[in-house]
Amino acid sequence: SYSGGGTVQDSSARGTVSATGQSVGGLLGLADASTIRRSSATGDVNSTGSNVGGLIGKHDSTLAATIANVSASGNVSTRNQGAGGLVGSMGQTSPVTVSDARASGNVTAAVGSGRGYVGGLIGEIRNAKNVTNVSATGRVNVSANVGTNGEHVGGLIGVIDHESGANLVTNASATGDVNADAAGPIGGLIGGIDGTLGTVQDSYAQGNVSARGGHVGGLIGRTNGDTARVYASGRIEGDSGLGGLIGDNSGQISESYWDRGATNQLSPTGSGPADDTVVGYGAVGDTTAAAEMQGQAATELMDGLNYTTTWQTTSEYPILRAQASGNEQPPRTVDTVSSTNLTAV
Repeated sequence: SYSGGGTVQDSSARGTVSATGQSVGGLLGLADASTIRRSSATGDVNSTGSNVGGLIGKHDSTLAATIANVSASGNVSTRNQGAGGLVGSMGQTSPVTVSDARASGNVTAAVGSGRGYVGGLIGEIRNAKNVTNVSATGRVNVSANVGTNGEHVGGLIGVIDHESGANLVTNASATGDVNADAAGPIGGLIGGIDGTLGTVQDSYAQGNVSARGGHVGGLIGRTNGDTARVYASGRIEGDSGLGGLIGDNSGQISESYWDRGATNQLSPTGSGPADDTVVGYGAVGDTTAAAEMQGQAATELMDGLNYTTTWQTTSEYPILRAQASGNEQPPRTVDTVSSTNLTAV
């Protein structure tokens, strides 16, 4: 663990970490640092306890915090709540900024009693100020006691639960499948955004989303905030409240797109509004990717996206310029903190 509100930087860890306790990470288990930057972890992290992450198990700072230029590439597994490919839980009471962060491992969680939160990058984040240029590419698999627990599961972030101030998620992507035998909300990018000040912009999700419960969206399971300039293209399955983009929407959504055929959803939201700039292409039942969202056609038919500064076309769906090959900001790791397999109880 690390405490004191200082800085952790230019550090790396390599190896498998196995534990039975809580707050377990590939680099840091429990961190109280105002700044964590240019650091990484490579290797699987396994624990039976809560708050497990590929880089940090739990970040819990009373000071405003910045986490930047960090990555984790191992698989994460727990038999409890609070799991993320990068960070299991960020429960700080002061605002936190996360930027240039990525995780590539799979995340597996078996949630028992209580509220669960699991994400491909971060399981739970409280009081986020800005989350920008972040990505997760691994699969997220969750099993839980389906019922009233309210499991929040997302391909990138399980839940954003801010207690004060606004938060903004921008330049975010998730491409791994989400399979949640759980109550929901479940989303390809974010499981749930609690509160009315959460905004998601210039982001996408491409993974399939399968859930046993309700409030299931290709991008977000449930939100009260605003959403703009996003798209989703993964197949969506669940019991109720299914939307091509958002399962349960109580905010505003604009200039956004979903692939009707690929998602198998006729409507952008399972419940809630969407304005006339929210457009679906393709046909339900047609699993072929919608041509209108591919290649150069996207510049004309997904014209709410800014292809000059933020997005770029490919032969398939558009991607974010900041995350294109050669444009990523990799962590600069100098100090190796671990190079062996660790087992703790």
